[in-house]
Amino acid sequence: ASLVFLLILGSVAFASTKSMPDSSLYPIKRFIEQTRLNLTFSDHTRARLRLSFAEARLEEAKVMVRLKKIDKEKMVLKDMGKDMAETLKIIQKLSNKDREALVAKFISISQHQQAVLTNIINRAPEEAREALEHARETSKRGLEEAEEAAEKRKEHETKPKPEKPKGKEKLETHEDEPEKLEEEPGGGSALHGDDRWEDQTEVENEGE
Repeated sequence: ASLVFLLILGSVAFASTKSMPDSSLYPIKRFIEQTRLNLTFSDHTRARLRLSFAEARLEEAKVMVRLKKIDKEKMVLKDMGKDMAETLKIIQKLSNKDREALVAKFISISQHQQAVLTNIINRAPEEAREALEHARETSKRGLEEAEEAAEKRKEHETKPKPEKPKGKEKLETHEDEPEKLEEEPGGGSALHGDDRWEDQTEVENEGE
């Protein structure tokens, strides 16, 4: 019995992945999405999930506008904006290495949103246009922020690094060299101070 229940549950879950906001299975679809987010601890992976959910919301909005289900359209457009905003927050926290690919994907999806929403607005009924225009403006702001982040990174990479002063390098090299003894013209090391006086005294004593 438990196996049959699991099979039924799995079938329902799979069927819900294709459901639209006007379907009775849609809440299951959204529950599964939220569960995936809750079980994901990597910021990079969470951002990618959010972007995929935003793409799904855009497709759902297209269908809801066509069916003239305005309340459902408003709901999914609001959720799409939330997913994009949360993704942008995650991107801003990531290191430069992890951020680059996500910024590029974010920009690509935002540009696609702009094109699709503009197309929908031109064909949508009057009562649906307000939510669509708001979603387009929100998407545009997110796109501008992402493009600004990408431009800053590009400027940082192309900025030349300051060179180390050559005079300092020479000074450090000189300090590391061992001290050299002065050499007499005939070879050997020169003696200084008391050492030379002691040698001369020994010679005089021997003469006496």
